[in-house]
Amino acid sequence: MRRLLGTTLIGLILLSGCGEASDTAASPPATKPQLVSGTAAGGTVSTTPTVLEDAAAVRQYVAQFRGSAFRKELQQAAAAADVPPGWDLTATVVSIGCDVPTGVDVAAPGNDLVIRPQYSAAERKECFAPVTTVAIAVTD
Repeated sequence: MRRLLGTTLIGLILLSGCGEASDTAASPPATKPQLVSGTAAGGTVSTTPTVLEDAAAVRQYVAQFRGSAFRKELQQAAAAADVPPGWDLTATVVSIGCDVPTGVDVAAPGNDLVIRPQYSAAERKECFAPVTTVAIAVTD
């Protein structure tokens, strides 16, 4: 793990109970979104995921971020994802700031896929550099 004023979460795999999908967007069996976080990596927060159709799309997506270690973590998370036929691999910058999300909510209101961060009720953290968190998810 890398350090910045404590510990920055790298490649946090969400466990049962975190990042639960809503009733409107089913998750493939045994697949939970993966969060990858990096310090001062840049990016732009969005609730709309980017579909990563192939390795070239993954490389293009991760090129927007600073830090070769962060880009490598994202590429590894994408490569490790089990994408069933008919499903998509997606990536979304869900957070940039001092507080690192503990999970994500996945929903499809009006057939528009939306991914939003979940935060712990614990006290807010202070930091000198923002942490970028990207959710890698398999969606239908």
